[in-house]
Amino acid sequence: MKLGFLTHVHGPERAASEVYRDLVEFFVAAVAEDAAVLDALTGGRLQLGLGTGRPGPPG
Repeated sequence: MKLGFLTHVHGPERAASEVYRDLVEFFVAAVAEDAAVLDALTGGRLQLGLGTGRPGPPG
């Protein structure tokens, strides 16, 4: 039996959707923690922005 990432993380007895939801929450919390540490190290100069991940229209 070959186990994938989701079953490796939380075992085969949990629904994949439940495991995925938990993992997204964990990853978001980890990024927030990293940002807080970086902000503290830079003396409060960290600025985060949100975007679509692609360049906008020219002009």
